[in-house]
Formats: sequence, C-alpha cells, structure tokens
Amino acid sequence: WATNLITQKKATILYTSTMMLRLGKGGSVGDINEQIYPTEYFRSALPEKISRENSLIPAAFDTKIIGYSLSLEPNLDPSGALILKYSSDLTTYHGKTPYHRFFNGKEWIADAWVPRFSNRGQSGTVALNPGENTLVGVSASIDSQGNPDPANRLLFFLKAE
Repeated sequence: WATNLITQKKATILYTSTMMLRLGKGGSVGDINEQIYPTEYFRSALPEKISRENSLIPAAFDTKIIGYSLSLEPNLDPSGALILKYSSDLTTYHGKTPYHRFFNGKEWIADAWVPRFSNRGQSGTVALNPGENTLVGVSASIDSQGNPDPANRLLFFLKAE
C-alpha cells in the first residue's frame, strides 16, 4: 500500500538507506551535517546606553547534528525469525529566533539569535519478514517553521533482504 501512495503522488520518500550487516553486529548510516551555534553571550562593553555598537558577542557554543541517521542491529530469535533493533533520528533546522532584545527608546530590537530545531526520533525492536516493507512507526510531520503539521505524517518502514 505504501508503494501505491507513492505512485499516486500522495506520499513522498524523504530518505532511503541501505546497510549490509551481520547477525548480532550493529551498524549505522546517515546523511548529516553539523550546526554550530552560540549558547551564551557577553557585552562588548559596559555602556550607559545599550545600542547596536555595544551589542552581544558569542561566548559559548554548542553543536547540533542536522539530518537523518539510522542505527540497526539484526538478530535471530530461537525460532529463526529475523529480529531487528532500530533507532532513527531526523533533526531539521527552522531558522533563528531572538535570544535577546534591547530597547532603544522607541522599540525593542533583537541583537542576538538562537537557532530553532525540531527532532523526530523513534526506536524499537521488531520482527521482519525478509523482502517485505514493514511499517514500524508513524510520527507527526513538522512544517517549515518547526511546528507540528496535523495535515501530514511521517511513516517509517524497514525492509530486510
């Protein structure tokens, strides 16, 4: 049914990943990049009046991994069924939001920003039938502003061959 949705253009494939793994040995794959951003700021001077000329300077930084990653570990249960432990993560960047504002006498002006991220992840252990797509999770989609999108869903499938 998933293939029919894609053929009818009612669904879109966001990511596909392929791994070759030995039983009992895990692996991971991903399409990621790092976003380094300031988490703390300090003033460049102690002014009598706050202005853009003495605005905030980044003092500490953090790193966020943006993109998609998938970790898998295949095993067999005592009956011979394929059991797959999985963990997925999808993190997206949605622009910046004000971190600090100053009042210039007329209006509040932003002089420092922090990034907005959203994260969808899931993990679990499932039994798979080789050669078949198996729906293992559904999560809310996120719109371009980083808010839940009630009109769309992310479906997560696994397939072992």
